[in-house]
Formats: sequence, C-alpha cells, structure tokens
Amino acid sequence: MTVPRTGRGEGIDGMTTLLALTSWTVTGAILALAAAALLVQYLRQRIRVRVLTAESRLRATERRLRHLADAAQDAVIMLDPEGRISFWNPAAERILGYSRKEALGRNGHALFAPERFRASHAAAFEKFRGTGEGSAVGRTLELPALRKDGTELPVELSLSSVEIDGEWHAIGILRDVSLAKKTARRLKEEKERAEQLFRMVPSAVFTVDRECRITSLNRQAVALLGYSPEELLGRSCTAFTMDACRSPCALFDEEVEKPAYGVECTVRAKDGRILTVLKNLDVLRNAEGEVVGGVESFTDITSRKKMEEELRVARRAAEEAARAKSEFLANMSHEIRTPMNAVIGMTGLLLRTDLDEEQREFAETIRRSGDQLLALINDILDFSKIESGKLELEEQPFDLRTAVEDALDLVVPQAQGRGIELAVDFRPGTPERIVGDVTRLRQILLNLLSNAVKFTEEGEVVVTVQARPDGDGRQRLRLSVRDTGIGIPRDRLDRLFESFSQADASTTRLFGGTGLGLAISRRLAEKMAGSLEVESEEGKGTTFHLEIPVRTAPGPIRSFLGEEPRLAGRRLLVVDDNATNRRILRLQAESWGMEARDFATGAEALAALRDGERFDLAVLDLQMPGMDGKALAREIRREPGARGMPLVLLTSLPYAKEEGKPAGPDPDLFDATLMKPVKPSRLFDLIIDLLLEPRRGPTADRGEAAEAAPGRSDLRILLAEDNVVNQKVALRILEKLGHSADLAGNGLEAVAALHRQPYDIVLMDVQMPELDGLAATRRIRADLPPDRQPWIIAMTANALEGDREKCLTAGMDDYVSKPVRVVALQKALEKGAAAVGSRGKRRARRGEAEDAVPDPAPDAPPAVDTAFLDDLREGEEPGEEPGIVEELVQIFLEDTPLQIDGMRRAASAGDAEGLHRAAHTLKGSSASIGAGPLSALCQEVDLLAKKGTTEGVEPLLEKIEAEFARVREALSAIRV
Repeated sequence: MTVPRTGRGEGIDGMTTLLALTSWTVTGAILALAAAALLVQYLRQRIRVRVLTAESRLRATERRLRHLADAAQDAVIMLDPEGRISFWNPAAERILGYSRKEALGRNGHALFAPERFRASHAAAFEKFRGTGEGSAVGRTLELPALRKDGTELPVELSLSSVEIDGEWHAIGILRDVSLAKKTARRLKEEKERAEQLFRMVPSAVFTVDRECRITSLNRQAVALLGYSPEELLGRSCTAFTMDACRSPCALFDEEVEKPAYGVECTVRAKDGRILTVLKNLDVLRNAEGEVVGGVESFTDITSRKKMEEELRVARRAAEEAARAKSEFLANMSHEIRTPMNAVIGMTGLLLRTDLDEEQREFAETIRRSGDQLLALINDILDFSKIESGKLELEEQPFDLRTAVEDALDLVVPQAQGRGIELAVDFRPGTPERIVGDVTRLRQILLNLLSNAVKFTEEGEVVVTVQARPDGDGRQRLRLSVRDTGIGIPRDRLDRLFESFSQADASTTRLFGGTGLGLAISRRLAEKMAGSLEVESEEGKGTTFHLEIPVRTAPGPIRSFLGEEPRLAGRRLLVVDDNATNRRILRLQAESWGMEARDFATGAEALAALRDGERFDLAVLDLQMPGMDGKALAREIRREPGARGMPLVLLTSLPYAKEEGKPAGPDPDLFDATLMKPVKPSRLFDLIIDLLLEPRRGPTADRGEAAEAAPGRSDLRILLAEDNVVNQKVALRILEKLGHSADLAGNGLEAVAALHRQPYDIVLMDVQMPELDGLAATRRIRADLPPDRQPWIIAMTANALEGDREKCLTAGMDDYVSKPVRVVALQKALEKGAAAVGSRGKRRARRGEAEDAVPDPAPDAPPAVDTAFLDDLREGEEPGEEPGIVEELVQIFLEDTPLQIDGMRRAASAGDAEGLHRAAHTLKGSSASIGAGPLSALCQEVDLLAKKGTTEGVEPLLEKIEAEFARVREALSAIRV
C-alpha cells in the first residue's frame, strides 16, 4: 500500500513511505508471532521431556518399590478408599493362602479378618477414609488373621496411610509370628522346667557371678546349710566352705575355666555341723561364650560316709569270718577225710584180696558209698571256695582229647550198668592241645556226664567237641553233652543252676544229690570267662552246652590224626543200630583215607555182602535188635567172599575173665574187641594191627593193659603220720605196692629219724601234733646236707585252694590228697624213685670223682643233666617208639616258649599271681627234663612273685631266655 503525499509529487512519496512503514510493521509482527510460536513450541518440548523423564523415574521407582514388596518376607497389602485390596505381594499369598488374582479388588476386612472383628474394622476404616487417621495407624498390633483354609494364625500388623489424589489409602504390613510364638512358648516352658528342676533337684544348687557371689539358690541349699536365702544371696561361696571345697572358687579365673566333678570336701552349716559333701561345679557362659559365672552343687554324703565306714568294719569282720570259715573247712576236711581215708583205702585193699561173690558185692557197696560221700564233701568244699573267691584256675597246656576221654572212662561202669551207649564226637578243626585248667574242665564235663547217665534209662549219651575262631588267635571251645533221658520240665530249667536246688526237690524224688554240681559247674564256666547253658524237652532228653575261650598249644603230631597213606582205599564195614556210633566210626575211618559203609541192621549188611561188596575189615555191634553181633558174625563167616575178613566186636559190656562177669567174645568169630566209647587212638591201632601187622589171631581190646603185679622195692621210705588208722592204711597200700616203710608219729619224730639215717622218700602228713608237716619239711631242708635230702611227698586231707602251693613252697616235692588212692600213690612213688635214683647216681659219680684227681671247675654247670635222662631211658621197653625221653624233650621244647612268654606278659602287666603260675610250671618241667640251672632261675622268679611283686624280674627273665637257649642246644644234641 502506498502512502499518499500532500502534493502531487509529495503525495506520492508520502504514500510510498507510509506503505513501506506499514509493510515493515506487519512483517515485524509476523516475525514476532513466529518467534513466540517457536518459543512456545520449545517450552512445550522442554516440558514434555521433563514430564517423560519424571514419568520414567516414577516408573523405575514404582518397579523398585514393587520388587522390594515382592521380595519382602512380610505380607504387604494396600487398601483403596473403598477398602478394596489394590496391592498384594507374594508373601501375602504365602502367609494368607490367597493368590494375587484372588485377592485384588476384594474387601480386605471380609477377606482376611476373622468374622468377630469385621464390624469393628469396618467402622474404624470409615473414619480413616476421611482423615487418614485412626487408632491403629502408626502402631504395630498383634491380632489374628484368617487364612484361606479357615485357620487363624497370629500376626503383627503395622498400619500406615498415604494420600493419593486427595484420597486416603491404607498400607498394612503383616508378619507371621506363629513360629516366634511357639518358640517363645517353648522357651518359657523350658525355663519353667529348669526352674522346677532347680527347685526340686535333691542336691543343694546355687549360682555365682564372676566374683563368686551367690546369685541364686534352691531350697535344698537352704535346708542343707541352714541359712535363709537373704543370708546367702550376695555372699561369697567361700563363706561356708572348708578345705578342698574352698580352693575351686578360683574356677572363674580366665586361666582355670574348667569344670570339676565329684570333689569330696566339707562344709560348715549355720548351726556349726560339719558335713561331708560331693561338690560339682561348672562355668556359665553368655551368648558370646564369655564366662559370666558358675553353678555349684553339693550332695550330702555324710550318712553315706558313715555307712561306708560301718561297711568297712563289717567287711573286716566278714573277712575274719571267712578266714575262720576257711580254717574250719580245712579242719573239717581233714577230720572227715581221715576216716574216709580208712574206708576207701581199706576197701580198696580188701577188693584186691580173694573174696567170694557176696563179700565182693559188700566191699564194692562200701567203696561206692565212700566215693559218693567223698564226692559230696568235694562239692561242698568247691562251692565254699568259689563263694569265698579262693578258687584259682591254672593255665597249663594239656591234651583236650585225653581230658574228654578220661572223663568218659569214669562214667563207663555206670553207663554199662544201665545199658546206655556212650560216644564222643570230635569235630574237624578242634584243637588237640589247649591252655587252661584241665582239672576244672574235666570236673565240669564229668559232672555233666554223670547227670546225663543218671537221668537216662535207655538210649545214648553223646559228647560233641568243636571249636571256632574267636579272634586274637583264640578259639571258642564248645562241649555239648546230649542224652536221651527223662528231660527237664520247662518251668524248672531256671532252677538247675541254683545252689542247693534240684529240678525235683521233693522227698519222693527218684534221684538224689546235693544240687551243687550244676551250680559249681556254671560258676567254674563263668570263672573261665565262658558259659554253661541247657536246653531240654521233657521225655526226649537234655543237652548241656559248655563254651569257653581257649588258647591253642603246640604238641606232638598224633599218628591217628590226619590221613594215613597205608589205609588209603581200604574199606570198612560198620554195623550198629545206634546212628551216632555209626556216624562217628564212619567219619573217623574216612579221615584216615578209608572208604566206610555203615548199616543199622545185620540183614542190610549181609545183603550188601551178598550183592558182591567187599570189605577189608568189619566192626559189629554186639547188642542189636533182631540179629546181634555174634549171629551176624556167624553169617559173615559163611559168606565165601568174607570168611577171612577180620571182625571186631564193638561192645559196652565189660568182658573179663573174673567170675560172675559175662564171657568174652567167641575167639572163632572175632579177631578183637573194641570197647565203647570208641577212642580214635584205640581204633587206629587196632585197624593197623589187623590190616598191616602180621596176624596174631583173635585178641582182646588192645587198649586195655593188664595190671602188673608189684615187685619188691629197695626204696627207703619214712611214713610221718599221727593217725593210727591212716598209718595202717598207708602201710598196707605200700605193702601191696611192694614197699615197706618206717613210721614216725609226728613232725619231730620225722626230723629225728632223718638225722639218724637217710631216707629216699618221706610220706609227710601235713597236720600233726608237736610239729606239723610244713614246719618239719622246712627244718629238714634247712638242716640236712644236699646229699641227704629226701624226696618229700605231702599227704593231706586239706582240700582248699592253695594247700598244694603251701606244701611246695615249704619245700615238699609232690602232693597226694587223702583219701589216698592206690594209683595216685603209686605214681607219686614212681616219680620220687626216679628222682632219688638220679640223685643217687650223681652222688655215686661225685664220690668216684673225689677219689680221682679233680679237674678244673667248669665256667658254668651243664645245661642238662644227661645222667637224669639216662635214668629215664632205663625204664623204657625195648623197641618202644617214640622213647619217653624223646617225647618229653619234644613237649618241653614246644611248651617252654609259651611259659616264658607268659612270664613276660605277666611281668609287663604287673600280674604277680600270673608270673608265679608260669614260673612255677616252668620250674617243674625244667627239673623233670634235667635242666637244673633253668629250674633254679625259675625258682628265683617264683619266690619273687610269691612276695606279690614283679619288680626286678626283667634281668631274671633275660637269664632264663639265655639259659633256655643253652638247654635247647643241649637237648637237640641229645636227640641227634
């Protein structure tokens, strides 16, 4: 637009100017508007960026808060202004049981508040909606919450409020406190129990702080000490303690933080009484393990200490009474055995004379009655020894098979009289030689066998011996005695092993006895660290099982043990109606490599022979139903293929030539007789004789030797005995054995007689007036020179433990118990004669040497006296194999290392008694083999051990080992 000028020319220029100005103005406005628009757009962009940034931060914060809520272990719940659930974390799901989907949007009070609280909760929430305030806001409350399954659980609720868009929202945090409540309740109960125990414990208990000031105590402490709680609380524990009870108060020093138990000490009560207490104390620690005090308890033992003193006095009195009882038993034993000696000794002599049948029956009745009375006496004495603890067991190597067979031999006559089969079954792997007390083992076995035979009317009694490893190189030995007798009622089994008790204790019982035998047997088994058990069925029989741990001992190899090449393939026929006997004979023959066939009847055996079976030897039982052994033998002799077969009669009947006894086997039928129970050694020898040795015709049992008549003796014997009856018995027994003796009425007379003239053997009674046998022996050993010393044999009726040891300690050489048995005295005299003979030859040699020019004395005496061994060889039969010396040497060389080892183990353990037993054993065996220096060393150890000590024995043991090496070398040279 052009601005007009005033003139023609001016008008046009003005218009132009005006138009220009107006144009610039409009452009500026447009530019301003554009600028403003740009500014607004910029501001909007800035605001948008800030809003987006804020929203992003808000969303991040929201995510963090949600993550925190989701990770929380407590339930986090938000309610909107209408009371509806707007937030529900996983912990809420776990605690209350509703999922998030189930909870969101639902009324919170109706969902998890128990019905009884919903009304009050709704009213309180109405107030909260308007103000965001309420009595529960900002507090933590404990209240019940309702789970989805309808159960209630205790929770802690922390409630807060938040305003959003002008409206109040509630945020609640719920914590499950059920476990804490249970823990608190359990802690409270335990605390109450501890406080109750603290109050009720019978001992006085109190606690102290680190300064030993009493902080708490129970009512027993108040009752014991006589102080009130107020008088004790805060006081030092040393206020009433004395002696050893005072010193442990340093328990709570940092260097002495350890408990003490059973400290015996004294305390002083408020009234001045001195009480003996047992004190226990220990430290108390806090949660960090720091010592904060201690707890002490006192148990009043004043009355107990007084009772213990009374018991000590009573025990001393009991021990005195026991000693008096032992002395009484010894005297009683002597007094009873003295007339028993006459009864048994005289009847034994009477039975050796010519008697008619009636007289012999009377004499045998007297002898049996005397033996029974002696057995009763022995039972009572054994029981007394066990009860008083005086019974000691020996530890010596012995032959197990021999011990079992010896026990069986003793009951053979009784079994024969009742027609009972006896058998022994040694199972494979059973050791032949073991270490133990053979006498006591045989006593148990004999007791069981005697009972089995006594209570069995028909059938058999079988001993089974077996062993199994028991660890540490030992064996568990099991001996079973089975019978087919009357059995024992189940309700009476528990009475069997009671003292003086029997299965049938009525006055009308069929079987007598003291009822001590089984009680003694079980006590002996237990003393051997074993057991004795029984199983029985009434009317069918009884089995006793003895089990004891044993150590095996080396010994000579028996010819009848193991395979015998000379018998390999030989065939044995066994015919016996008893299955046990058949099995034992068959297994024994097979162990030697033979083939064995056994039959229960003669008809079965004949059928096998007629079918063409051939045998090298037949063993036929005499007593069988239907066809007995003799009838079967006649049939076998008629069989063409068996006429020359050796036949052995197996029987339990005592075949002898004496009048009134059953006749022996028909010599035209049988080649030999074998007595039951069959011993493997006898069976082996008999088979070897019949199959491998030149035939000598039918023979009797080769295991039984006839008793040789005694010859006259030149032994000089002195009998020291004060009892006239015993003198008469001993002199008659000596006469029957071919000896004569001088008589001394007491110990003084015996000593005087030995001073007047030398004697080879002295039979010394122990209990005599003026001077007893022990004192007389000690005087003889002290007074007489070595070349005048006699062999002294103790004869005593004492039967208590230690009597034998007393005799040997006094210097006696051997021991024979009264009543004196002929066989026992004969063995003792033979042993003494051998020793005296050796000593006499040595004296003679020394006398010859004194006439010659003396040689220089050797550095040491010979390890073995060869002259002594030569004397032993003189008694051997020509061709006897092996010789007695070789057998003794072999046994000695095998046993001695065991004895030395036993001495060493006993010395290491400080066991003086064990050392004494081992040394005493080796002392005797060394003397028996002629090893004098070794025997002397063992005697030194023995004397040391008898003093009750093992100190200083080590040098002697080293000497013994060195001397045994010399003995072994000398014996090896002799054997070569």
